[in-house]
Amino acid sequence: MTAVEDGMEHEVAAEDLRAGSVFGRYRALCGVVIDPVALTVPAGVPCRSCAVEVAPGPEPVAADARRSRRAAASWLRGLRARTARRDLTGRMVEPGDVAA
Repeated sequence: MTAVEDGMEHEVAAEDLRAGSVFGRYRALCGVVIDPVALTVPAGVPCRSCAVEVAPGPEPVAADARRSRRAAASWLRGLRARTARRDLTGRMVEPGDVAA
């Protein structure tokens, strides 16, 4: 759900969707209370905090540091792929890029 306040696409849990439908304000997984934009507006840049809540990082494994680093690196690559988007010219835009 894209927020009016910051233009970012936030994740909202099902129970928060039901609760928010009364007043039209929804609590995102990152804790921000948002007002949604119109459905005709394209989705904004995904919120990284919500993406982390949806797919939490791997648990560190103390016995095998190499496996732990690989799991963390893989998770970070996936997070970056989920939160990156392309602008109209096909150029990759970072989520914090305000020029897009």
